[in-house]
Amino acid sequence: MISSFYTDFGKNIHIGKNIFFNTNCSFQDRGGILIGDHSAIGMNVTIAALNHGLWI
Repeated sequence: MISSFYTDFGKNIHIGKNIFFNTNCSFQDRGGILIGDHSAIGMNVTIAALNHGLWI
């Protein structure tokens, strides 16, 4: 992992083996994020997995 990694919660991120994160990645993980083995994430990537309730 190269520096500058941000997350809004952190508890719902599951990361496999042999992963590469480039600079300035941001995860919004309230809905859960799963990154499988042998993955590479480029620079300035934002992954947003939000879990909003339903308004009825």
